[in-house]
Amino acid sequence: MELKFTDRFSGSRYGKRTPIGEAKGTTMHKKFETSARWESISTKSHYDEKNDNRTDVFRGYTFVYKDINNGKKVKITASHSNTGKTIHWIFTDEGQM
Repeated sequence: MELKFTDRFSGSRYGKRTPIGEAKGTTMHKKFETSARWESISTKSHYDEKNDNRTDVFRGYTFVYKDINNGKKVKITASHSNTGKTIHWIFTDEGQM
């Protein structure tokens, strides 16, 4: 099974981001982080590296969590926009990985 969410935020680029509507993907990811049932197996950051003096562009993360009770794995992908105001979340169970 695969779940997809798009979270949108407002605010200045370097200031506090305020969600526009409900940030479902962010909320679901926080539940995985704080749950005693799920343990983090891996976290990988994605950057577009620039060859000149420009700053590298952060594109998002890939997380893998494992259920400690039955060994089931969930892959979570978070893709960020250039401004960081839009995050596309994809939650995939181990049958789809």
